[in-house]
Amino acid sequence: MEYLLIRSEDEELFNIVSEALLWHLSAPDKLRGMKTLQLRHSLAAAAPALRQTTVRMIAVATTPRFPTFLEIAFLLACDTMDNCISMMKDNMIENILYRFNPYFPERQLPNYDINPQDCHDYNVKLGDSSANMHTTLSVLLVLLKTTTEFLEKNPQHRKLLPAPDCYAQRCFVWAYRYECRARGRSHQRITMTVVAAVLLKCFGDRLPLFSSTLMPDIISLSVLTELPPRNDWIGTVNFSTSQQDVQFKKVLIYFVIDLLKVFPYNRFMLESRYWLMGIMYLLDPGLCYLRAHWSPTLFADLRKTALQALVCTLPLAEHRLVKQYGLIRRILWYIEWYSESPYEVPVLYWCLRVLQVSTYHRTDVERVEAMTNLFDTHGIIILIHLCYTLLAQNEPPLEKGQAIISLCLRLLASCVSQNRRLSCCVYPGLRWPSSINNLAKEILDVVLMSLDKHYIISDRWLITTLNFIWEGIIWRRDYRELFVADDGIYKLLDIIAMTHPSVQCMALAMVCDIARAGDAVGQLVSWRANLGASNAVPMLVKCGSTIATLLAAVFRDECRISGVRLNEYGVIQDMDCPIMSVSVQDQLSNTEISYMKSPRTPVCLAAADIPGSRMSKAFAILHLLSEDLESRVALADEAYNLYKNIDLAIEDEVCFVSTFITTIIIIAI
Repeated sequence: MEYLLIRSEDEELFNIVSEALLWHLSAPDKLRGMKTLQLRHSLAAAAPALRQTTVRMIAVATTPRFPTFLEIAFLLACDTMDNCISMMKDNMIENILYRFNPYFPERQLPNYDINPQDCHDYNVKLGDSSANMHTTLSVLLVLLKTTTEFLEKNPQHRKLLPAPDCYAQRCFVWAYRYECRARGRSHQRITMTVVAAVLLKCFGDRLPLFSSTLMPDIISLSVLTELPPRNDWIGTVNFSTSQQDVQFKKVLIYFVIDLLKVFPYNRFMLESRYWLMGIMYLLDPGLCYLRAHWSPTLFADLRKTALQALVCTLPLAEHRLVKQYGLIRRILWYIEWYSESPYEVPVLYWCLRVLQVSTYHRTDVERVEAMTNLFDTHGIIILIHLCYTLLAQNEPPLEKGQAIISLCLRLLASCVSQNRRLSCCVYPGLRWPSSINNLAKEILDVVLMSLDKHYIISDRWLITTLNFIWEGIIWRRDYRELFVADDGIYKLLDIIAMTHPSVQCMALAMVCDIARAGDAVGQLVSWRANLGASNAVPMLVKCGSTIATLLAAVFRDECRISGVRLNEYGVIQDMDCPIMSVSVQDQLSNTEISYMKSPRTPVCLAAADIPGSRMSKAFAILHLLSEDLESRVALADEAYNLYKNIDLAIEDEVCFVSTFITTIIIIAI
C-alpha cells in the first residue's frame, strides 16, 4: 500500500505495484493456482486497509494515478455492502464529483463556467472523472444501487449519510451538460441522468443545486424536440429519432417527475419552461407534422411515458392549465379513437387516468368547471360508448379492460351530481342520464355470467360498478324502479352469494337502501340462491338458500374475519364488546393512542368500525324485514308463500336470535 502513495518522477514503480494489486483484487481463483490465496480472502484482507485510503486518494491523486484508485474502489464496492456504505460515509460520491472539474488541480471550477463553449473542439479539457467515464459511471452505479437498497432497509440512516456539497454538485452539472452536448455520447448522457435520479433518491432535498440549476435543464431537455430551439446551450443538444434517444427522452421525463416530488415548490417551471405545452404537442395527433418523426413503435412507447408523466404532475400544476391547453379535449380524442380503431390497451388506460386526474379537484368551483368541460366536449357519451366497446370485445373483458371500465364508471358516477342532460348526434342511441340503467344492466349480466363460469373478475371492477349503480340509480326513484323491475335485487343478492367480503359489504348496503325505500320486498322474500352459489369459492350459502340463510351466513363469516368470538352454535360469547372487531378492541386498550388524540376531535372507534362491517348491513336488512316492513313482507309472503313457512337450520335460527337480542340490548344501552 505504501508504494501506491510514494511520489516519484516516473510512474514505473507505481504501475508495477498497482497492476499487481489489481490482479490480486480481481483475478479469479482458477488463475491463481493451487494453495494460493483465494479471491474472497484477498478482498476481505484488503478492504480494511484500502477503503479509507482509496476514498481520500480519489480526491487528491494525480491524473495518471486516478484510474487505479477508481478501479480499486469499483472492486471493493462490488465485493460487499459494508464496503459501499463505509465509502459512502467517507463521502466517496463527493470526491468523485470533485474530479469532474476540468481545471484540477490548478483551480476550482469558476461560477461563470457552465460548460465548454465548443464541446467538439479536440483541445477541450475534461476532468479526470470524465476522462475515465466508463469506470466512473460503473463506480457510481454500484455505490448508489447498494446505498438505495441499504436505505430502504434502514431509512433512519438517510439523514446520516453525507451528501455532496454545492461545489461537487456544480462540477457534476458541468460534466452533465458536456455529455448532453457532445457528439457520440448518447450512452453516457443516459447513464448520467440515471445517476442523477438515484442521487436525488438517496439525498433528496439536500441537493440544492439540483433544484436551482439542474431541474430547469432537465425540464427543458425533456421537451426539446417539441418546442422551438432555445437560445442557450440546450438548443445545441443533438436529438435524433433513434431508439437510444427515445430512451434518453423517457429517462428525462421520469426524472422530471422525481424532481417535482422532491422540490414541489418548483412546479411553476412546468409553465415557465413550457413543459406542459411540450407534452401537449407530443400527444396531440393534429400536430404530428410539427414534431420529430418517430417510428410508430417508438412513438407509442414515448406517448405512454408522457401520459404517465401527466398523471403524476397534473395534481401539482395549476388547475387553469388543464383548460388553457385543452387537455380534456385532446385526451377525449384518443379515447374516442379507440372505439373506431383499437390500439394498445395500456395507452388507453393511461388516457383514462389522465382524464380522471384532470377532472379531480377538491374545491367545488374547480370541480364544477371540470365537469362542465367534460359535458361540453361530449365526454360522457364517449365514455359510455367505450364501456360498450370493451364489453363487446371480450366477455368478460380482460384484466386491463376491467380496469379501464372501472375508471369510466368512476368518472360517470362523479357526473351524476351535475343534473344535466346530454345527447349526441354521433351516437344517437346514447343519452345521459337515461342510458345509465341500460349500461348497468349490461355490466351486471356480464358480471353474473362470469361469476357463474368462474372467470377472473376483479373486485375493483365489481365495486366501481356497484358504486356507479348506487350513485346513478339507487338514489333516484324513477331509475330505481326501473332497476328493480329488471330483477335488480335478484342480481345484487346473487353477487353477494358469489363474491368476496368487500364486494358483499357494498352490495348489502345497496339492498338496505332499496329495501328502506319500500321497493322490492317481493324479490327479497322470494330470492333463492342459484347453482353458482354452491360452486363459489369460498362457498357462503348452498343452492336454494333463502335471504334469511344468506344473512345468517354473512353474519357468521364477518364474525370469523373480524375476530368476534362465537361458540359452536353461533352464540356471541364476548358480552363486553360483543360485535366489535379485534383491531378496534386493541386500539381501545392501547392507552398511549388515546392520550395522543387531540381532545378537540373526539374519535369513536366503535362507530368507525361499523360502516366497513357486513354485520351492520345484515342486521339492518333483518330489522327491515321483521319490523319496519312487516306488513309488506306479510303481503308478499301470502302471495309467494316462500318466506315465513320456510324452516331454517338450527344454527341460522340461533345466529339470528343471538344477533338480534345482542344488538337490541346495545342500542338500548
